Amino acid sequence: MYQHENSVVVGVDGSPESRAALIWGAHVAVSRNATLRALTCYQEGPDPRGSYESAMSIAREALAQEAVASLAGLEATAVALPGDPVELLLAESKTASRLVVGYSGADTADIDQLGVVAGAIVSKAYCPVAVVPLQHSRRLPIRHIVVGVDGSQESKYALNLAVRMAGRWGAQVSAINAVSVTRAGGGLLPGGDMTREILDDTRLGLEETVAEVLRG
Repeated sequence: MYQHENSVVVGVDGSPESRAALIWGAHVAVSRNATLRALTCYQEGPDPRGSYESAMSIAREALAQEAVASLAGLEATAVALPGDPVELLLAESKTASRLVVGYSGADTADIDQLGVVAGAIVSKAYCPVAVVPLQHSRRLPIRHIVVGVDGSQESKYALNLAVRMAGRWGAQVSAINAVSVTRAGGGLLPGGDMTREILDDTRLGLEETVAEVLRG
């Protein structure tokens, strides 16, 4: 069991995507009254001090951008650590309340492709992870949160998290479930009455899940 502090950790690597992720993470930190850590990683090589200073420069420059530096009440720190970015971010996720990264990064050739770091940490992190796409990163404050809910405990946790986040942002939450109405192996739609029955049952289960999360 890990003890999570009220901190938001953002991975930065000098890319526009990571700078956009830092803007998003800074707004999340302010909404949570949390601290912000801009974390960059480096390989020590033959000049460890020089590598450290170069990494710190990337983190400090990201924090100095107007969209971050102008946020009132933000307590932010630049951090540079030697090692693999995935391993270091996963270690941070054991104590952070939120982990934020860009959709792609400096090591991603195709900006439309999920970056190696983002792809690795979303399935292994010990805290909620936000992956911020560059083209939508400035849509703040958050006004609408969509949650996929299938009745599992994991989806209930996700919905609970979304409701609490929406409370901080004054946002709307949409809980969505999707169900296949094709016959197993046949690819044929069932009759209209059966389709409506399937959808009604699914909707009822969704409503019960929402009511459970909102109770109290």
